[in-house]
Formats: sequence, C-alpha cells, structure tokens
Amino acid sequence: KTLTNYDIDYQGNLNLLNEAKASGVKKFVYVSVLKADSPRAKKMGIDMLLAKRQFEEALIASGMDYLIVRPTGYFYDIDHVYMPMIEKGEVSVLDKTVKANVIDTTDLADWITDNMLEKENKITSVGGTEVYTYEEIAKMYFDAIAKKYGFKLSTPVKDIPQEGIDALLYGTKGEVLNMHYDREHSSGSFSGTMSKPFEGICH
Repeated sequence: KTLTNYDIDYQGNLNLLNEAKASGVKKFVYVSVLKADSPRAKKMGIDMLLAKRQFEEALIASGMDYLIVRPTGYFYDIDHVYMPMIEKGEVSVLDKTVKANVIDTTDLADWITDNMLEKENKITSVGGTEVYTYEEIAKMYFDAIAKKYGFKLSTPVKDIPQEGIDALLYGTKGEVLNMHYDREHSSGSFSGTMSKPFEGICH
C-alpha cells in the first residue's frame, strides 16, 4: 500500500497523540509546516499542508497542552532541490529573486528545546536568522562542494575524487561546508561565511 500524506501527517501523528494521552504525557510538540492554514492550500488541494493542518486541529481539540512549530523550510530540503542539479553541473533557478530564511534542522531542534516548556499553548513560525535568494543558495552550494573536494563543476563524474562522490551521495557526516556569500545592500556591500554540514542526496 502506498502511504498518503493523510496516512503519515494526520493519522500517524494522531496515533502518537492518542498514545501520549493514554500514557499521561502533559504536552505535545508538533512540527508542522509554514502556512499550513493557508486558504491557498485548501483551494489548490495541497494534501501535505491540509493533512498537517488537520492534525493541528486535532491536537488543539485534544485538551492536551501543545506547541505547534511551523518552520519556514529546511536547509535539508534545499539540499534535495539543488544537489541533483549540482550533480549534473547545471542549476535552474525559476525566480532568482525569491527569498527564503530556511533553517538548519539542528538549529530548529535547539529552538524547540529552548521553548517547549513554556506554559502558553501556541502556534509559532520559526525560520533562520539569514535571508537568501535561491540564486545565492545555489551559488553557495556549488562553490562549497567543488572547493572542499577539489574539483570544478565542469569536471566529468569519472574524474571527481571518490571522497567527493561519497560526500555528494552520502553527505559530509557532520563535517561542515563553509559557504561564502557576498551581497550588495543599500548601505553597502557585505560578506560572510555560513558553515553547515551536507546530508547527501541519497538521504
């Protein structure tokens, strides 16, 4: 049987909620998604968003204390968007002006542990501290992967060092990539380095 969004995001979490209530758990923390309650999701029939919102409603109605977290997006997801393109040596950015303040999963986990004991029931959106355009994100990944493992984006796959292939497929195993950025701003130009591990395109 092929599992649907409702099987996983709604029914799966509902099963967890029921078990938590039966076991006397006092608070349930649910990681949802940004704009789960967007009218556009219902209008367009976006099952992933609708299933998550359906569970949010079930959690709120359950009587259990809750914290519902809606991340803006993960660097992990951006990996999966861009790395297949990087592997081919070509990135297609549909709208390079679109911006996102994606968050690393470890940073999100830190935020949750810092806030989960608050007494107030709430739904809150959580994003990263830096805002990037998709073009900036694509360029950072291109440059960092190629520099770290000693190859160019034009290098044929057969000539890429084995450690580079392993990193692309299976990730850097916790070792960070140093992704450099340069930006222009109304008050002047600025640059910096963002250090993040890469989880691999096979994960």
